[in-house]
Amino acid sequence: MKFSFNEIYWYVRGAWKTIRFNLHYFNLLKAIRMPVLVSPRVRFINLHGAVVIPNNIKFGMIRLGHGNDPVSDREHTYTLWSNTGSIEFKGTARITHGCKIRCNGKIVFGSDFISGPECYFVSRSSISIGDRARISWNTQICDSDFHAIEDLQGNQINTINKPIIIGHGVWIGNHVKICKGVVIGNFNIVAQSSVVTKSISGENQIIGGFPAKFIKGNARRIRD
Repeated sequence: MKFSFNEIYWYVRGAWKTIRFNLHYFNLLKAIRMPVLVSPRVRFINLHGAVVIPNNIKFGMIRLGHGNDPVSDREHTYTLWSNTGSIEFKGTARITHGCKIRCNGKIVFGSDFISGPECYFVSRSSISIGDRARISWNTQICDSDFHAIEDLQGNQINTINKPIIIGHGVWIGNHVKICKGVVIGNFNIVAQSSVVTKSISGENQIIGGFPAKFIKGNARRIRD
């Protein structure tokens, strides 16, 4: 992963947060290699739980609060980190500025993961994202309703938490919402502003709408 001059300056400003994060989550031999770079605009709400990374550690392989996408001003938005569960990175990852991570369950980010700014990752059960996934700005992935719903006789009618599984090579457009219990197959494309309430079987498809449904098959993302 290459670094521009502006990126180097940005992470130097956040050096103390980088040091704090790495020393908190990893043993000294891992921490001194600084596998996670933290921007100055990251706010630690809960610096608890566990963070799991591969053994083949590289400097800056995970960047938290990365980038300066023009759809969001990184100087005036915070990336929020709240972890009381387990967050695993399978490899390199870039979580762009302004994202919010709230993990009381488990979140797995596949290798070569990139998110746009202002995304929400909220887990009380489990969220698993495959390798080479791309998630555009203002997307929300949440595996919980947070509250029980009852019928008029007092019987609970919803399952509050259900795992989300997003396959390898999935591309999710901006302003998409992924709801609890959804499984999205490998290499699918989710159109912008879609709301995905049900699982999507098959691969290499475009899906979209509210609720999201099949639009076109035999499609793939152009490699970036």
